[in-house]
Amino acid sequence: MKFIFAGAIATFVGVAPAFSECLDLSNQSAFSLTRNDPYLKVSNEMAEDGTVTETKVITRDGVTEQSTTEYWNGVIAIDRKSSRSHIHIEISEDAKSANLMAAGKEYSFPISILVNDNVVDEGSLTIQTIKKTNVSIGECKYSVMVIRKSMQRNNGTPINSESLVSVDAGVLLGNVVMNPDWKPVSGVFFDEVTVD
Repeated sequence: MKFIFAGAIATFVGVAPAFSECLDLSNQSAFSLTRNDPYLKVSNEMAEDGTVTETKVITRDGVTEQSTTEYWNGVIAIDRKSSRSHIHIEISEDAKSANLMAAGKEYSFPISILVNDNVVDEGSLTIQTIKKTNVSIGECKYSVMVIRKSMQRNNGTPINSESLVSVDAGVLLGNVVMNPDWKPVSGVFFDEVTVD
């Protein structure tokens, strides 16, 4: 279960070829990040209300899988659908208006976790804005806010991650799964970023 939830909230840093022109993410409503080996493509579409729809296509052991995840405020995964499962997080709509672009903020929201329309756990989601920094994508740098998320579950261990959210586009440009002591466990880098 931990793997599923961690996957639902994780996207990653994109790396563009050196010859690519730097993208102005503030002017884009849709763009994709691609990793070549093993193949992974993450496509993002941004709505006017800040909701982001992410479509992920990944190939594992010759099998291609696709999932769609909806994010509030660019970083709060509330709904994930794949051929294997449907995961939904019930959370207050106040999470949509949390100011995640100012460092030093902390928010906590009660949550219910549903898998295939059945409540499997409850708990809380705590979000902390740490600092602004830059992410290198090829030879370009993009401004991001480092955001820590901790999903505390009544019936399981916490799921921690550190996300890099674009200041210009309000979408995930990177995510690292963290252990309970906030030490990095895993992350994924991409080979290309393109405008859709």
